[in-house]
Order: sequence, then structure tokens, then C-alpha cells
Amino acid sequence: MNQADVKELFDYRDGDLYWKVRPARNVDISKPAGSVNSWGYRQIQFKGKQYYAHRLVWLYVHGKFPNEQIDHINGDKLDNNIENLRDVSCQENKRNVSKYSNNRSGHTGVIWATHADKWVASIRVDGKLKHLGLFNILEDAVEARLQANIEHGYHDNHGREKEIEK
Repeated sequence: MNQADVKELFDYRDGDLYWKVRPARNVDISKPAGSVNSWGYRQIQFKGKQYYAHRLVWLYVHGKFPNEQIDHINGDKLDNNIENLRDVSCQENKRNVSKYSNNRSGHTGVIWATHADKWVASIRVDGKLKHLGLFNILEDAVEARLQANIEHGYHDNHGREKEIEK
């Protein structure tokens, strides 16, 4: 698949790709092409192969597939507006992850250590967990983590609530 193929097959508008011609009888070309997979990304099947919509949007606009991974800057996996996409390394992509749904402290990288009866702040750098300290006050642990985010080049959106999906 190349840029000419994508532009021949799809219209790109409002951050979504739409089939120009119905590829099958059961396809509604008034809706975004493809379907949302179990990970929350839109996928499009063409000639027996699955493509992530965000990668096809990148190809449509830039004329080539991304060099590495596509990061959805705002954390919304269905927001494929080109302004919301960036070509980044795996490490950089992980530095812009929404807060996990099982987070109990309310802050990424901060947990309650029952054995110490204190808050613990940590951050992952180059694949290794770096201990930032033990804190009596939650806000102090949060501040330590936020400073570490800046120091280690984490995206401003890292650890925030997920965007509401479309």
C-alpha cells in the first residue's frame, strides 16, 4: 500500500478515512472505514490485510508509513486527526500514556507502600524503575513524580485521564 493507493481508496476528512467506493455490500461508506478492535484502535481491512487507520492517515498525508510508532498525542485512540498524530519511538510513545484504569492513588507513578506507611514515587527510565523517594504527604510524592517527568522528557499528557472516546 502506498500514498496513491490510499488516496484512490479513501477520502480523509475530520480525522477519519471514508471509502470512496463500497468495497462490499455490507459496508456503509457514509461511516468511517473499518471497525474498532479490542484495543480501541480503528482497523481497516484491504485485500486480506489489516491496517491501523492512524498509520494509513499518516501515509495519506506524509506519503510514507511512519518510521516507528504513531502516538495519539491526546490519548484518544480514535482521534486520527493528523495534528494529533506523531511518529515516535516505542520509548517516546510510552512517555505519553494515559493513567491506567486500575490506578488507586489517582496519580501515575505514585503508590501507597503499606509496609512503610508512606507514599512511594517512581518512574521508569530506559526500561528500569527509578525510585524517587518515600513521602508522608501524597502531594509531595506527586510533585516528585511530576518533576521526574520533566527531567526525563515525558509528554505533558502522560498519566492524565483518558480522553472520552467518540
